[in-house]
Amino acid sequence: MDRENVLSKLAGLTRLPANELKDMWRDLFGKEPPTFNRNFMEARIAYRIQELAFGGDVEKITKRIKNINQHNHDKKFRREAYRPPVGTVLVREYQSIEHRVRVMHDGFEYQGMKFTSLSAVAYKITGTKWNGLAFFGLKSEKRMKL
Repeated sequence: MDRENVLSKLAGLTRLPANELKDMWRDLFGKEPPTFNRNFMEARIAYRIQELAFGGDVEKITKRIKNINQHNHDKKFRREAYRPPVGTVLVREYQSIEHRVRVMHDGFEYQGMKFTSLSAVAYKITGTKWNGLAFFGLKSEKRMKL
């Protein structure tokens, strides 16, 4: 299949009726389509068309996925290494006002409001974007990781 043919097939996906899209799924994947989600099906079919036309290096793709997963795991682990234990109260003086933030199991509490990150709390306090760990003094090169 040449490049122009592939491009025309890809462009036509959005105009296909749902039943034809499902038939194309069956032809390309040899099984029944998943519960109908048009955007998902179009994306997977488009990928499969290109994979069949231009080839897909399964080993290379698998290795890339493993690297991405490992990177995300390492990033989460590093982030968790800086997170204080649940119940800890962080205190920061900013513009002569003392601000107290309680670490909760699913976020942070500040002035009776719940936040998903320390950066969001720092933004609430300062009105500017901050790295929350840095703002509360939890991130520095000299800090020992537990």
